[in-house]
Amino acid sequence: MRSLILILAVMALLGSVVWSAEAPASFTVCGECHAAVPGVAKDKTGPSLHGVYGRKVASLPGYEYSGGLKKLSESSWNEMLLDRFMSMPSAMAPGTKMPVHITEQTKRLEIIRYLKTLK
Repeated sequence: MRSLILILAVMALLGSVVWSAEAPASFTVCGECHAAVPGVAKDKTGPSLHGVYGRKVASLPGYEYSGGLKKLSESSWNEMLLDRFMSMPSAMAPGTKMPVHITEQTKRLEIIRYLKTLK
């Protein structure tokens, strides 16, 4: 009986992992400029967001970052930095190429949760 409960618990966890890997509707605005797959996408103007969580800022090979982001290259993308950047990119990194800011914190948090799954 305990084995069955353990198996069901693991299946529930795996199901939630699969579910959480789906992009939330709030990610749509990000997907217009950013890919969610590895590498530099030729049809996107921004760098890939695959693996961005935990990655050093302005470090994806093959993408030309703005001077504002290059100045932050000693930092790594974490929840606080991503939240701050998405809320007002130009204030955090003057000269950034990112024209979009996401004013609703709940949407930013949804996006950050999703970005954590892109590994």
